[in-house]
Amino acid sequence: MLISKEKLRDHHAQTNPSVGAGASDTKKKKINNGTNPETTTSDGCHSPEDEKKASHQHQEALRRELEAQVHTIRILTCQKTELQTALYYSQQAVKQLEGEARDLISHLHDSWKFAGELEQALSAVTTQKKKADKYIEELTKERDTLSLELYRNTITDEELKEKNAELQEKLRLVESEKSEIQLNVKELKRKLERAKLLLPQQQLQAEADHLGKELQSVSAKLQAQVEENELWNRLNQQQEEKMWRRRRYGAGGEDTGAGEKMWRQEEKMHEQEKIREEEKRQEQEEKMWRQEEKIREQEEMWRQKQKMWRQEEKIREQEEKMRRYGAGGDDAGTGREDGSRREDAGTGEDAEAGGEDAGAGSEAVVAGGEDAGTGVNR
Repeated sequence: MLISKEKLRDHHAQTNPSVGAGASDTKKKKINNGTNPETTTSDGCHSPEDEKKASHQHQEALRRELEAQVHTIRILTCQKTELQTALYYSQQAVKQLEGEARDLISHLHDSWKFAGELEQALSAVTTQKKKADKYIEELTKERDTLSLELYRNTITDEELKEKNAELQEKLRLVESEKSEIQLNVKELKRKLERAKLLLPQQQLQAEADHLGKELQSVSAKLQAQVEENELWNRLNQQQEEKMWRRRRYGAGGEDTGAGEKMWRQEEKMHEQEKIREEEKRQEQEEKMWRQEEKIREQEEMWRQKQKMWRQEEKIREQEEKMRRYGAGGDDAGTGREDGSRREDAGTGEDAEAGGEDAGAGSEAVVAGGEDAGTGVNR
């Protein structure tokens, strides 16, 4: 448009001087014709030739001026067309910019809404994280308590086993003494029977009295030994009951009775020992299962932490998108592409991290099983 104005100005400058010059020449000629005594008549009138010449020059000047005006009109028409075209394209550009502005405003509102949702999700995840941390702390305390209790039970179990071994050794000594006393009683009975057959009546009576006294003495010793044996059995049974109660964490047991025979008591002791070993193994298996459950719960908490980290990363990416939307349409498009690429890349990295954490959790479960198995063997 500026170029067209300059062309019009130059053309007008080129055409107008000639027209002005022609007009001035015409005026000068008119003046000269009016004042020149040679071209005028004696009574002051112009000659017909001068009037025709002046009229012809005037028409020629008008024709030139008309051509200049026509040319100027054509230039203005071209400029008008160009201006209308430029105005049309400008209006189209304005409409396009208005549409893009509406789209950006809509995206901005959606971004604000999504940011509010993410803030709510972040608040919920933060609350879950606090609960998970508190639960982990409680589990850690419980694990320490169980470890201390297991250590104490192990020490008590070893002490009770040592006492049980000592009592069993004493019981074997008592049984050997009892068998010797029984053999002595049998021998005295045989001697008494022989004395009844061989000795006379008086000697038999004296020998019988002597053997009776000896038999009473041996019987008293045997009775004392039996009572001592029963006492040791009761002590052994009490120790076994204490071990039972300790292994059952305070559960009480009933008395099995002290009137049974020695070999049956020993058999029952072996059976009870087997039962206690089986219960101990079951308790160790239960502890191992509990440890596995705790490990699974810790893995679940770790997954929740990973979700929280992913959501925080998404929030940061969304804020970056909002800033890019505010910068402009082209920048907003670039931000959307970059954000989607980052989001895809972040998802892949989180998936890889989740796989590694899951593998670490399975290794921890295997390690917990091996530790529990070691406790059972002990």
